[in-house]
Amino acid sequence: MTEDQVIVRKGGSTLKKNKYASLLTLKDVRKTSVLKDVSRSFGKLFNFFGLVKSFEVSVNFAQISDRGQREYQQDETHVGKTDSGAVIGILADGMGGHVAGEVASRLATETILECLMPALSEELEPHQIHAALEMCVAKATKKIAEHIKKHPEDNGMGTTLIVTVVQNHQLFWISIGDSPLYLWRAKKCYQINQNHSMGPAIDQMAIAGLMSKEEARDHPDRNALTSALTGNNPDLIDAGNEAVPLLSGDIVILSSDGLQIIPDSKITKVLDLAREEEPIYIAAALLNSAKNLDDPDQDNLAVVAIKVEKDLGNSDKKTAEVSPLDEESKSSD
Repeated sequence: MTEDQVIVRKGGSTLKKNKYASLLTLKDVRKTSVLKDVSRSFGKLFNFFGLVKSFEVSVNFAQISDRGQREYQQDETHVGKTDSGAVIGILADGMGGHVAGEVASRLATETILECLMPALSEELEPHQIHAALEMCVAKATKKIAEHIKKHPEDNGMGTTLIVTVVQNHQLFWISIGDSPLYLWRAKKCYQINQNHSMGPAIDQMAIAGLMSKEEARDHPDRNALTSALTGNNPDLIDAGNEAVPLLSGDIVILSSDGLQIIPDSKITKVLDLAREEEPIYIAAALLNSAKNLDDPDQDNLAVVAIKVEKDLGNSDKKTAEVSPLDEESKSSD
């Protein structure tokens, strides 16, 4: 890894937790709709476990990128904090040739920041954050369309996009494309956004016996996108309709699909080994794990790591764990 290839940034902020030190409940199969009604059960859960004490947690973050074996870098990242204390993370993986992919990811990132930073200058209600994310994606789509109109030679360019907001110990997101958004918690790692590529459909064909697992893994259309920011309205948007409540010790990872050369089990292991380290170390550990495979076709790599630090003044409380596959904790009143 050479200095001209790698970009590293880090930072941090402090957020105040309210009396419910929230648990995660979501499906492992990327369907955010299953989070509906979950928030209404948090009060019961935490009254039961006795986790009602108010305390502060620190949210730290870092980003790192590398061009891999490509001649150019099309991944664009940002992570930082607003005046209100919210943490914004952005990852865009450009596509469509050398210049065009880079332009698409940069335009998307810049437009999202220009739109979202003012919107989050004051603390918003959850539904307002969801609305702000959708509005910013619409503006980014329009910006790319305007660029293509002025530069028709760039027609066909596009980018994937993940935007996350951490506010009041909750994770909000919106994503388009196949760039994964992970949450690591208690030795388990979950991809919490949808994969807008042919990969899931091909895997289902293998499960149905229409092809072997090996054929599915090596299928030439596996990485073909079913949705992206191209200047037209995206075919699919994962709007993260319900925020994911965060616990101290949680690690949120935004990455380009170049990281997925590593098996999910390896990503989980790396995060487990690095869980006590600063976010910049966590991000670098993931990036280096991919680079150490020495893949001659290694794609661009980019990682944003956001870490919720250990509880302050609350070490006497034992944190309860609820599995993301726990259907019972989805029950409503």
